[in-house]
Amino acid sequence: MAQDLASRDLALSADEVEAIESLSDDRGRNFVVDFPFGALNLYQVAEWVGKHAMRHRAQLTRLS
Repeated sequence: MAQDLASRDLALSADEVEAIESLSDDRGRNFVVDFPFGALNLYQVAEWVGKHAMRHRAQLTRLS
């Protein structure tokens, strides 16, 4: 997949980010997302995505 298409597919709108952030722990734990490596609840996905993005930013900072 081309980088521009991947970026577009991964980009979240402000409304989507606000909706995810406003979820209670209970609601986030009850919504499951299936991945090739297994299922994660939305709460786990949000935790992982935030830390994953921070790691990539740190890598880019080291490279620049």
